[in-house]
Order: sequence, then C-alpha cells, then structure tokens
Amino acid sequence: MTFDEAYSFLGIEPAEQGNLETLKASFRKLSLKYHPDKNRGREKEAAAAFQGVHAACKCFEIRTRSTT
Repeated sequence: MTFDEAYSFLGIEPAEQGNLETLKASFRKLSLKYHPDKNRGREKEAAAAFQGVHAACKCFEIRTRSTT
C-alpha cells in the first residue's frame, strides 16, 4: 500500500497529511467502526475493512498499542 492509498483509505485530506495526531485519530475511529465484534452479521466485510485500516497504519508505522 502506498502512502497516497493509505491516506485515502484513512479518509485524510491532503492538507492534514503528515499530522501524526490526525493519523492516530483516524485509525482509532475506523478501527472501532470496522471492528468485527461491532458488526454482527457483516463480519466478513468488517474484517476486510479492519485489516485494511491496519495495513494503512502499518504503512506509517503507527504504534497501535501502548508499550508498557
């Protein structure tokens, strides 16, 4: 996935690109929206979108969990 594809998938406008807080907020919002447990009856579609969100964030190497 390229950076442009990742920004597009996360729904981030070109003016906001490069802002780490915007990336993290978008990741959290979409992760909750597409989490398979929150989409009963649409698990397959939600799982595919959820994996896409994680692939986009991996492109930016965003840590998705705290390292405590």
